[in-house]
Amino acid sequence: MTEQNERQEQQRRAELSDAVKFTERLRSSDEVGWTGIRQRLEAEGVSPDDAAVATLFPDDTNLLYGVILTRDDRCFWFTFEYSATEPWELLEWGSVSSKLRRAYEKDLPYARTIMDGDTG
Repeated sequence: MTEQNERQEQQRRAELSDAVKFTERLRSSDEVGWTGIRQRLEAEGVSPDDAAVATLFPDDTNLLYGVILTRDDRCFWFTFEYSATEPWELLEWGSVSSKLRRAYEKDLPYARTIMDGDTG
């Protein structure tokens, strides 16, 4: 394996690890932001066990932007406001359009891997 391929594989594993960590929070955390996302998913008719976080990243000062994929292949975006001293708060939620979805094509396989139970 070349050095570049090795770096890419390490990056892929780190991104998958983050997606697993955030999906665990999505499914079970008592933090306000994550309970808000579970409520939104349930309002869409989706069990949190049938969804996974594809990506979550800083979007602006004290804002995180995330994308969730569901088992039936629906895609949602959300933003959290966060600080070191306060619980994360869900600010926005919406469906990802097919045009915007293309921007996350490299991240969506992480969510599919999690839902397939193949994270080992």
